[in-house]
Amino acid sequence: MQQTKPTRPPTKSWLDRLLEQPILAAILLVVVAILALLICTLAYLLLGVGTAISTVPTPTRNVGFATPTGQASPIVTPPAPGSASIALLPVQGDSGTLITITGQGWTPGDTVSVQVDDPTGTQGLVTLVTNVPVAANGTFIASFLLPADTGWANLTTVRVTAASTTTATRTAAEFSVVEPSRPTPPISPTPVPSPSDNDNNDNNGGIVPTPTTIIIPSIGDWQAEYYDNTSLSGSPAVVRNEIGIDFTWGSDGPSPDLPASGFSARWLRSYDLEAGQYIFNIRADDGIRLWVNDDLIIDEWFVTPPRQISADYFIRFSGRYEVRIEYANFTPGGTVRFWLEKVGGVPPPGPPYHSWRGAYWPNVNLFGEPLLVRDDPSINFDWGTGAPAPGMPNNNFSVRWDRLVDFAPDSYRFTLVVDDGARVWIDDRLIIDEWRDGIRREVSRDYALSGGTHAIRVEYYDRIGDAVIEFRWSRSPV
Repeated sequence: MQQTKPTRPPTKSWLDRLLEQPILAAILLVVVAILALLICTLAYLLLGVGTAISTVPTPTRNVGFATPTGQASPIVTPPAPGSASIALLPVQGDSGTLITITGQGWTPGDTVSVQVDDPTGTQGLVTLVTNVPVAANGTFIASFLLPADTGWANLTTVRVTAASTTTATRTAAEFSVVEPSRPTPPISPTPVPSPSDNDNNDNNGGIVPTPTTIIIPSIGDWQAEYYDNTSLSGSPAVVRNEIGIDFTWGSDGPSPDLPASGFSARWLRSYDLEAGQYIFNIRADDGIRLWVNDDLIIDEWFVTPPRQISADYFIRFSGRYEVRIEYANFTPGGTVRFWLEKVGGVPPPGPPYHSWRGAYWPNVNLFGEPLLVRDDPSINFDWGTGAPAPGMPNNNFSVRWDRLVDFAPDSYRFTLVVDDGARVWIDDRLIIDEWRDGIRREVSRDYALSGGTHAIRVEYYDRIGDAVIEFRWSRSPV
């Protein structure tokens, strides 16, 4: 009789055993579903699957510094909440003050609309507006000359607003309007002996007179801001008034709150200047920039030992001018000094009535002696890639036109067609500011004039490529 061997039952798989425990199977299924959901969410965030929603700012009724529209806007990513900011320099002044607005933490490639308006809405003032591009480091800079109109002078504060034109990013600051101070009377141009090296001569902003130099009276002290970095970014670590710019810090640095090297500074001051030829002088190491109003006349932003830089600049109209100086210390042993000289001259004859007096420079900054001065019957030029006149360069040139015009009392529309940059003054008041590189574009501004003779000034520069400038006006549409 054959013996039968016992056999083992077949081994169950883990799935069979799991199915015999329905509660455990349900728990495991929920866990797997949660993990899958988390993985999908993470992939969505990392790959940027969604479309950013752009918010169009609500249009405001204003006339001022218009920038043409109709060009395609780049897609931008909004900055982190709270990172975009603006700073004003100065933070207070009277009507007629040049306000400089600097932005930090904005989206590179974006365009920011900067507005200056009456926060009370009681004076019936027109909002000032300009659009500025954001640089690759997230910064921008814009300037407004606060009008000397009675309405602006009646305010105690002015609101400055910066808003992205492609996202909902928006921030604001206030400028305090103060009573105008009585300007220092000009000192007569009497020759003054040169001081010795031991003289402390900071009373006029570090100006060192020579036997042919006229001392330049200034208004108030320098408003100084010091930063603990070399890019003038963030909030200043030190803010103070300084009677002059004449410093050799050595290994100490300008303040205990700042490093001995790797810092930057910005100074701002007003000068009452008579028409004439001036020399702006700076002796400094490393990076230095200098503006007269919005004209950048010195730009040497790099590491270098101390050197002296002088820039000739012609002041065509007597009046108040803002001087802004920026300095960056990249290496130990910082030094910076500024002084200003008037070297003469009787200003050229006044602008003509029936044609434009055009002065042409072989640079984009309108400084130095013009290479050519001529009368142009109109401002309507399309030079293409050629030069505006024999002997002038095809690119990197600038022109200033002046003219007197009789107007009937009315509102007029002034129009610029430009490639690259241009700006327009009426009676020394800036009404159109397109002083930037750009392709051909048309910009208009409505402006009310009293009856009588008005001085018009148009400034233009061409950087590269086609050169186009046209200026015209007509009565504003009803």
